[in-house]
Amino acid sequence: MLFRSGLTEAMQEGLFGRTTEAQLRGLADVEASGRHLLAVINDILDLSKVMAGKREVNFATVTLGEVTNASLRMVRQLAMQKRITLTLDVAAAPPTIETDERLLKQILVNLLSNAVKFTSEGGTVTLDGVLDARGERLSLRVTDTGVGIAAADLPRIFKPFEQIDGGLARRHAGTGLGLALVSRLSELLGGGVHVESTEGAGSRFSLTLPV
Repeated sequence: MLFRSGLTEAMQEGLFGRTTEAQLRGLADVEASGRHLLAVINDILDLSKVMAGKREVNFATVTLGEVTNASLRMVRQLAMQKRITLTLDVAAAPPTIETDERLLKQILVNLLSNAVKFTSEGGTVTLDGVLDARGERLSLRVTDTGVGIAAADLPRIFKPFEQIDGGLARRHAGTGLGLALVSRLSELLGGGVHVESTEGAGSRFSLTLPV
C-alpha cells in the first residue's frame, strides 16, 4: 500500500514523465483511495487489539503542552487547506499528568481530525483543557463550528461501523471506527469521552482523564 502511494506521488510530481491534467486527477483519486483503505485497515487492527485486551498501556509523566501542540500539528495542514483556525488553550490545565502519551495523542489527533473534517471552510476548531472543581480530573475538549450531530444520532456515534448520515457528513468518507476507538482508548486510560452537539451548530467532544 505504501509502495503504491509512493508511486502515485512520484507520477504526480512528473518523475516518470509529463502527465496530463486528467491523469493527475486520476492519480489523486487513486492515492486518496489507497490512504482511505490503509486507514480502515489500521483502525480495524487497533480496535481488534483493544477489544482483545492486547493493547499495551504505559503510564508515565506526560507534559500536556507538548502532547497537545504535537496533536495540533498533525491536523494543521488539512486545517490550512480549509482556512480553519486552530486554537489551543491549556492554561487552566495542569502542566503534567500521568497517562500513556502515545494513546493520548492518538485520541486527540482522531478528535481533531474529525472536527476539521466536518467543519466548513473558514470555521474554527479549539482544543482546551479544564480541571474539575476538586482538581482530580482533567477534561480535554475539542470544540468545532461544524455541521453538528442530530440528537437521534448521538447515542450511536461511539459504536463500531456507525456513521452519521446526512448533510456535510455524507460527503466525507470515513471508517466508522474512529470514535469507537477513541471511546475504548479513553477507557484504557481510566477515563471516558462524551459529546455535546447541536445539528448545524457544531460539536464538543470531551475527553476526561484522571490527573
